[in-house]
Amino acid sequence: MMGRIKLERSLYIDLELTCWEDGRAPMGQRPEIIQIGVAEVKLDTLEISREAEYYVRPAISTISEYCTALTGITAKACLKQGRILAEVIRSLGKKFGPHNKPCFSWGDDEGALVAGAFAAGISDLAFRITDLSLFFQMDFGLKKAPSLEQALAAVNESFEGTPHRALDDARNTARLHIAMLRRHRNL
Repeated sequence: MMGRIKLERSLYIDLELTCWEDGRAPMGQRPEIIQIGVAEVKLDTLEISREAEYYVRPAISTISEYCTALTGITAKACLKQGRILAEVIRSLGKKFGPHNKPCFSWGDDEGALVAGAFAAGISDLAFRITDLSLFFQMDFGLKKAPSLEQALAAVNESFEGTPHRALDDARNTARLHIAMLRRHRNL
């Protein structure tokens, strides 16, 4: 059951999943969450106040060389630093309380999170994630959503960090939303 949403802080969540060069999972595997990045923004000051990055051990998939080249995430890092998805979601919930804050991602990370939670046996994911790219697309009157890097450039910002690193993507999604909110507050 979702709690009452508070508009004091918002969360920006990004997921990285196992992936393969041809886009198809090998027999018996499926895309699985291997990293979650979270950035929290204080809505009164529009500043990032906290961040975290979690590694997740995939249950049935291997991390391909293509995936490591794209994300920088290795099987060794997930094995050494990672925990099962259910534990990571509990930790994220305890630290950030996403069930009572607006949560955003760039793209459909909610679909991947719901699928991952279902596969992990989590029957009630206590929070929802809104795709910020849809709001950006509407706000700027675009026919399709741009990449996060393109959206940042449209608000005179540049991507900071490494694309396809969960924390960097979450932080940049937060920075983009901050720029959008400032733009609207100045109108």
